[in-house]
Amino acid sequence: MVKTSPCGSVRSRRLLLLALVLTAALGPGPAAAGIRGYSDPQAFLQALEGRAGFVHTFSELFYGFTAPDYTVSDGPYSSTYSAPDGGLYGLSRPTGFTDGLSTAVTGDALVISTEGGIEAAGGRFFLSDAFGNLVPLSTGERLTAMAENGVDSPAALTGIANDPQAFFGWISSTPLQRLTIRGGGTNPNRWVSTSLMIYGGPVTVPGPLPLAGALAAFGWGRRLRGRISQARR
Repeated sequence: MVKTSPCGSVRSRRLLLLALVLTAALGPGPAAAGIRGYSDPQAFLQALEGRAGFVHTFSELFYGFTAPDYTVSDGPYSSTYSAPDGGLYGLSRPTGFTDGLSTAVTGDALVISTEGGIEAAGGRFFLSDAFGNLVPLSTGERLTAMAENGVDSPAALTGIANDPQAFFGWISSTPLQRLTIRGGGTNPNRWVSTSLMIYGGPVTVPGPLPLAGALAAFGWGRRLRGRISQARR
């Protein structure tokens, strides 16, 4: 029979406990599934740490630009804007409130389809008048948005009634497929519009990458220009 001293037994238990703790910490853990929605831009920015991606400010467009859809891309990531009922309409800072993209038909939805593994997407959304000026939401008006990844339940967000400009953002555990933004209410002269979009891929390294760092450093008002290639289908 092998005799074991009390000290050796305690030490063995401690070593086993340490090994279990290290295995749990270093081993692969289950990823949080689903789509998480953000209405706070700062919280969204913090959640972008470790992700590469690009920012789209729409500064390349002009007032009166029209197209059935519009695609921007950076590296492997691409995003296509469309409006099912009547196509798109360009906004411009010299003419109205900001550079941006709007639906060409009132009451139409703005649809953003993503490809290339984009897992994070967010931006500014608002209802605009004919010149692209944002209009406060009146009684009965609303701005809603929904994100889908084809796997989990869609994640919906609703704009605050007294806020003329909303932030909607989502981070998914699998690549996003589609964002749908709708406006509704009693006033027919309203167009769903966006003036800034942020796209991020999977987490690749720990800590902040230029995408989150640039946004945090320069703020929402900074006209960030990315390497954006345009394609019209």
